[in-house]
Amino acid sequence: MPGMGGTPPLALPGFYFSLAIEAMVWLVLAMAIFAAVWALSSRANGFSQSEVLTIGAESTEVKGRGFLRIALGGIWILDGLLQAQPAMAGNFATQVIAPLNKFQPSLLQDLIRWEVYLWQDHAVVADVATVLIQIGLGVSILAGKDTIAGRIGLWLSIGWALAVWVGGEALGGLLVRGASELFGAPGAVLAYAAAAGLLLLPVATWKSGKVSKIIRNGLGGTLIFGAALQGIPFEGFWGTHRLSSMFSIMATTPQPSYLSAPITSFAGWTSASPMAWEIVIIAVLAALGIALLSGRAIRAWSCATGLWLVATWWLAQDFGFLGGVGTDPNLNVPLFALLIAGELTRSYKSPSKLTRLARHRLKVKNPLPSLSSLKPTRLPLRQAAAISGLAAMTVGVLPALLVMPSALGQPAALHISPPPLATNPIVPLATMAGEINVFVQASRGRLEVSLQAPSSDPSSGSSPATKFQLSGKLTTAAKQIVSVRWLGCGQGCFVANADWAQGVSQLVLKARAANWSGGTSTFDIPWPPRPNNAILGEVVAAMRSVRSIAVQEAVSSDTSRPPWTSSGSITGAELLSNEPFGSGKSPDNVVVLGHGHATTKLAFDYPAEDTYVEMTIGSNYRIISESLTGPQHLILANFRYS
Repeated sequence: MPGMGGTPPLALPGFYFSLAIEAMVWLVLAMAIFAAVWALSSRANGFSQSEVLTIGAESTEVKGRGFLRIALGGIWILDGLLQAQPAMAGNFATQVIAPLNKFQPSLLQDLIRWEVYLWQDHAVVADVATVLIQIGLGVSILAGKDTIAGRIGLWLSIGWALAVWVGGEALGGLLVRGASELFGAPGAVLAYAAAAGLLLLPVATWKSGKVSKIIRNGLGGTLIFGAALQGIPFEGFWGTHRLSSMFSIMATTPQPSYLSAPITSFAGWTSASPMAWEIVIIAVLAALGIALLSGRAIRAWSCATGLWLVATWWLAQDFGFLGGVGTDPNLNVPLFALLIAGELTRSYKSPSKLTRLARHRLKVKNPLPSLSSLKPTRLPLRQAAAISGLAAMTVGVLPALLVMPSALGQPAALHISPPPLATNPIVPLATMAGEINVFVQASRGRLEVSLQAPSSDPSSGSSPATKFQLSGKLTTAAKQIVSVRWLGCGQGCFVANADWAQGVSQLVLKARAANWSGGTSTFDIPWPPRPNNAILGEVVAAMRSVRSIAVQEAVSSDTSRPPWTSSGSITGAELLSNEPFGSGKSPDNVVVLGHGHATTKLAFDYPAEDTYVEMTIGSNYRIISESLTGPQHLILANFRYS
């Protein structure tokens, strides 16, 4: 994926320490594997059987196949090293995974959210696992060749690539607007999977020239698909500046100016003539794709395709991995590797003889059965190296599996950036669950919940370490029960998609925080919201004329214990002097929660002060009851008039 802009922070505490520990464990395992293989393998007359086989096998290796294996293994190792960048553990969830979730289908959103939960709660474990998995894949593919362990590495490469395509690339962005082959659709890891699949084909298939044709047709189909993506109106490129804006975003990635300057220029050109450039790009993609599929002038069109891939890798994909959180070199690198492999395979000629050294050793020093009778799976040292790569994957995966059960719960929501502000109208509700403040904002398409414990006041500007947990269940107005799945949005902040049904939905939340008592809170959320900012002015005018009010009040800072209660008599003016709306200035968002017999229930909030108010008023606009939730306190009051 392309690197994101901005200055990446330092690595999370403990990341490189954990990576070093697991790398040492892997090194010890690798040494043990090699020692065992060395002890078990037999050697005779100067060359071992495996060495003679290696000489013979490598002399007959199809160049394209060997090149593709090296390219795929090297790319996986590069991806592993990129995953070890300082910003990855702390920023991967926010800058890479979470942005993928916009406008995706609900099933894919749930899957990506779960991935974010895992990364939030166990960022170091998840990142170290990803580093070792990808490096292990590369080692097993490079070293294993056609050994059993090498083929296992190729199958695992396909599985991991597909998992990354779903969870790390959101199906290559194909299900949302703006997908473009220029910028990486349908996803680089699909090309990884294709390369691994080709390497799993029999050697005879490579020697026959069929693989070269498969690669050429696959590349041609990919380019034609890219032309279609660029041209269909759904993607939003026609008549807009989407193309130039995407180029501009790439130019903002931290990088030397001599790399960004051509991208900036290209962004300006596409902004000045968006329609013309759209036509040019579609025409080039379609022409290259059709030419490759035709099979005519293969070398010339392959060279043209290679030039296009290199140019767009720079100008559109910005080399893929710059910026501190780039996870791979993007689509064009594996496509270019496939292109080269296809060309090398197309020009392959079967050798008629073994190397002189191999013939001499076979004839004079070490008479063995013919090379055709020896299976590649009997290369013990290569097998050991490939097994070591698989061992790296195991070392990375095991700690992640141990923490997986806790990740199935709800996230801690630390180190996650705030979401965009919700738009009015909002239904603002609040209460306390034990010692934890629970602030709820329901708006179109989403639900946001903020938790606040006595030591976690966000306004203090400190960096509190309180770890929050939240689970939720929503019963819609149609009596459908939905388990709410959260995305962290900051310290104690949780956000979820919500498809509100018309009527009153009931939300049940269970809040927990380290070292503080939590509890369960219930909210009735009417939909759609009915704003009425003028009604508080009527309430203030009515209360000012009241001479005597009997007040019963319960104050709590922990709802798991009995509240402190009091009663007394005050005037309407005295009551208003203690109310946040007493001056007559209405907050921006006042909504009507519902109507009863001669009563109206209101809700409004003062976000800057973390103060939420619910009140019930009579037909004469006098306050009958009130609930006021502020930082670490809840006030419930009832009013009687003589």
